[in-house]
Formats: sequence, C-alpha cells, structure tokens
Amino acid sequence: MSEQWGSDRYTGPGKQTEHGWRAGFWRRVSAYFIDGLVVGAVGGVAELELKGVGDVIAVLFSLGYFVYCWAGRRGQTLGMAMVGIRVIDSTDGEELGYEAAVLRWFGQALCGLSLGLGFLWMLWDSNSQTWADKIGGSVVVPVWAYPDS
Repeated sequence: MSEQWGSDRYTGPGKQTEHGWRAGFWRRVSAYFIDGLVVGAVGGVAELELKGVGDVIAVLFSLGYFVYCWAGRRGQTLGMAMVGIRVIDSTDGEELGYEAAVLRWFGQALCGLSLGLGFLWMLWDSNSQTWADKIGGSVVVPVWAYPDS
C-alpha cells in the first residue's frame, strides 16, 4: 500500500499502524461533526414539532442512522463518506453487522459521557481505536485502503 502514499484524494493517507491503515483523528472529527449536523437538524425539528417526545425521537433517529450506516455494505455515514473513511470489523475487515454497530453506538455515548476521553483514546492506542471502536469490535479506515466490495 505504500505506493498509494501520495495518491489519497482526501488530504492524506491516514495513519499506518502495525495492524494496517487507520483513519486519522481530524478526518474522524470532521465526519463526526457532519453527522452531528444531520442528527442535530432532525432532532431540532422533532423537538420543535413534537415538544416532549422530540428528544426521544432524536435519540432513536441517531441510533437508527448510525447503526444502519455502519452496518451497511459501505460502512459509512454521510460524514464518513464525505471525508473518505469507513468502519469495518476489526477481526476480519468485513462489514460491521448490526449487533456490533449497536454496541459501537452505545460506546460513542460512553465516549461523550467521559468528556471526550473515549474519543481521544485513539491518539495513543496502538490500533487507533476509540472506546466505541473497542466496544463494537471495529476500526475506522481510509476508503482507499479498504474499499467496499
């Protein structure tokens, strides 16, 4: 894969670990920001229109959005697709699957509840995994290094 070092059209190749290529921190932050705008917009509209149950609708939409996207063949949310990354199973490199995607979603909530420590964990983890990745058995990778089949 070293021949592709300079060919990544999404601003760099990511980070090569002993386990393979992994998506970089800022790309993951950018994807999460874009996805937050999508989920936040739906949640905001739901809260305006449905008052008390809007929060419940927002949480359910978030769960459905992330799980459906991560467990799909492409393993990408809208934000991940825009920055050229995807999520795969850490053991076999295949699709994540719905059960692992649900666990990963709950792991993201835990990362947020830890004041972001769970997200920052990838910066010093040897496999560049956040707590959500570890809980869901996933890794986030550049699309060029692990294209969907």
